[in-house]
Amino acid sequence: MEEEEKKKLKMLQRCCPQLLKSMNPESLIPVLYSKELLNSDELERLDKPEKTTKDKNTYIVLAIPRKGSGAFDRFIEALRETSGENRAHDELIRLLLNQESK
Repeated sequence: MEEEEKKKLKMLQRCCPQLLKSMNPESLIPVLYSKELLNSDELERLDKPEKTTKDKNTYIVLAIPRKGSGAFDRFIEALRETSGENRAHDELIRLLLNQESK
């Protein structure tokens, strides 16, 4: 894994509490699927009625690092695409990109 990717994944780690609290998985999951950050098996797993918002967000945050090069950038794009439905996504983008400069 290249150094830049490691740095981006570290940002996800640092922002994990805010991501778990503020992401809206109902709007985000279809976009993550369209960006190939989730596959059909993962969609099925996340669609279970017993899965809470926190369960879904935890799965998403843990899945991104396993999705290979460019996954962080596609995740940021997905947050941008869903920010109209959830203003908290704008704040998460700022938080993640601010971590990038540290």
